[in-house]
Amino acid sequence: MDVHACCLLRLIRATVVVGEFDGAGRDLAVAERLQKRLAVRYGKAFIENYESTDGLYYRVRVGPKPSLSEARVLAAQLGRESLGAFVVRVN
Repeated sequence: MDVHACCLLRLIRATVVVGEFDGAGRDLAVAERLQKRLAVRYGKAFIENYESTDGLYYRVRVGPKPSLSEARVLAAQLGRESLGAFVVRVN
C-alpha cells in the first residue's frame, strides 16, 4: 500500500454492524438489549432499520470510528466475542 492510500484509510470514518445474523436481526427487543450492552462497552451504539427482500432487519451499529482500521479492529474483537460484525463506511 502506498503512502497516500495509507493516509486515506485513516481519514475514512466507519461504523461496525453487529448482531444482524443472530436473534438481534429480526427481533427489536433483542436488538435493543444488544445496543445497550454494546453502548456501555464501546461508546455510541444505535439501531438502524434495514429493509431487505427477506423483510425488516434491525442492525445494531457501533461508532462511528475515526478510521477504517479502528473499525476493523473493533469488528475483529467483536468476532472473538462470537458476535457477527462487519465494517461499513460512513463517508
